[in-house]
Amino acid sequence: MEKPDLQKLGFKAGIEIHQRLATDEKLFCHCPTRIREDAYAYGTLKRRLRAVAGELGTVDPAAAFEAARRKTFTYQLISENTCLVEQDEEPPRGLNQQALRCGLVMAKMLHAQPMDEVHVMRKTVADGSATSAFQRTALVAMDGHVETSKGIVTIPTVCIEEESSGIVTRVSDEVTYRLDRLGIPLIEIATGPDLQDGAHVQETAEKIGRLLRSTGFVQRGLGTIRQDINVSIADGTRVEIKGAQQLEDLAALAENEALRQHNLLQIAAELKRRGVKNADFANPHGVTRLAFGKPHGVSHHFTHAKAFLSQPIAEGKAVAMAIKLLFTKGLLGKELMPNHRFGTELSGYAKAKAGIKGIIHCDEDPVKYGLTQDDFNNISNELDCIEDDGWAVVVADELTAVRALHAVFDRCYTLEIPKETRKAEGRISTFMRPLPGAARMYPETDVLPAYVSTAEWDALPLPKTADERKADYEKLGLASDMAERLVRSNEWELFDQLAGKTEAKTLAWLLLEVKPALRRAGVDVNQPAERVAALLQLYSEEKITRAALQDLFALASKEPQADLEKMVHTAKLARIRGPALKKLADEWGGNFGEVMKRYRLQVDAGELKGLLEKKK
Repeated sequence: MEKPDLQKLGFKAGIEIHQRLATDEKLFCHCPTRIREDAYAYGTLKRRLRAVAGELGTVDPAAAFEAARRKTFTYQLISENTCLVEQDEEPPRGLNQQALRCGLVMAKMLHAQPMDEVHVMRKTVADGSATSAFQRTALVAMDGHVETSKGIVTIPTVCIEEESSGIVTRVSDEVTYRLDRLGIPLIEIATGPDLQDGAHVQETAEKIGRLLRSTGFVQRGLGTIRQDINVSIADGTRVEIKGAQQLEDLAALAENEALRQHNLLQIAAELKRRGVKNADFANPHGVTRLAFGKPHGVSHHFTHAKAFLSQPIAEGKAVAMAIKLLFTKGLLGKELMPNHRFGTELSGYAKAKAGIKGIIHCDEDPVKYGLTQDDFNNISNELDCIEDDGWAVVVADELTAVRALHAVFDRCYTLEIPKETRKAEGRISTFMRPLPGAARMYPETDVLPAYVSTAEWDALPLPKTADERKADYEKLGLASDMAERLVRSNEWELFDQLAGKTEAKTLAWLLLEVKPALRRAGVDVNQPAERVAALLQLYSEEKITRAALQDLFALASKEPQADLEKMVHTAKLARIRGPALKKLADEWGGNFGEVMKRYRLQVDAGELKGLLEKKK
């Protein structure tokens, strides 16, 4: 697919970065923030959520869309991380001051201006991710900026807010969540629409991410950071793409959204050329849908289709319903972005609004459904399709199929780009719900505001940036790539604690190579700094070899209370050196390879080689 000129399209983008904070407690209660995957659920509760009017007296369209789906939500109560606050059975406690301080430090690093009073707001979310149907958020600072290779990128807001519940299962109209994640503090950093292309999006996200990591206040690991991208083009509109996890996907994700909007505008222009006018098709009362897009039963054409289609129909659990789509033949198969066609786009709306698995349309290959081109032609004939007319089919129970086809019809003839929220799926996105607006915000009356004095703000210490820390590590003798890996890892704080007590290269090797290898082998390597320092002291005093350090680290992890000196001798890891090594070399006739083969963990290769060279 040809990549368009983004400047000519009027490409604009901004990002919102959400990062979990490594506080001891949640944002509005005293539950711990450390999540254990093996923690058990001691009970469940069920809710149905509805949208409520915001401060301006209107209901937010995104909240109304989610509430209209009438889903049932089950919440698992996790013993270690759940109290009555998460269950929405008790008012929130005061704003977590540790989280507020984290937000203020990050705001200061971004050159932002703090709020004198930090007020908590409620933000309506009816998708079930919060038991209360709202998320609490607080504006901490405004008007910051970050420098990039393409100029200054503005940071309009820095907020702290609650993390949502973690999803467990999604089955039909019921979704199950775990409440242990709900309420963990997040920092949200939003940029202005200053990002000029996909590479700029990725660079800015990486710079902000490096600043976040440099504070030492953030959690690390998969799922602890999410990027939302806002993208628009000149003739399109702002679309928000939520939940991008991988930094390397951001550039393509942003540019693919611009490409999607560009191609949707081309399809709209072609529909207009063929005779479609907005007013003639999509209207809020569905009059046109009844006249031109009435769903029609076509189950008899699917009797010999593949089992996933024909079997539910034969058992009476589903029907095949079709809808005529005037002037769309050849357009439903048009690619909007890689691996995403106009038919895929319409299917996304049907999935979101009716919960179906997908649609079948006239521009597809019938063979993949176990059908023939004659079957497709017969459907067209039955729907009285002529020339440019297309169609879509849904296989589901009749009510669901009709809802899905109405969603397809309405989206098909919406000739402008809708303002919407989409879900990131790798480097492309799919429809989630309409874009939320200001109507979903209203004050939180149960939490008192926090106050930030000028003296408190001025006294906040700024941590070293990742770039400054990397330069320090290179001065200690680490190669540039090793220093970069250390900055990006979770280990730099431990490295800083121990760097003055042992040789830097060995410490970096232990943290970046040995620990991950043992972790992959299932060893719990989260030992106290004092224990790691004691291990390295044995190496510094030449009581063990570097090769033995890895084995000793593994043994020490399995027996955290054991005496290390005794463990060295019990495991036969004590270093052989000096006269003892000379005697050993003589016993094996000066055979370097044989000695190392038998005593690899106890003999330093460099010392043995030097000893043998002296004998020559």
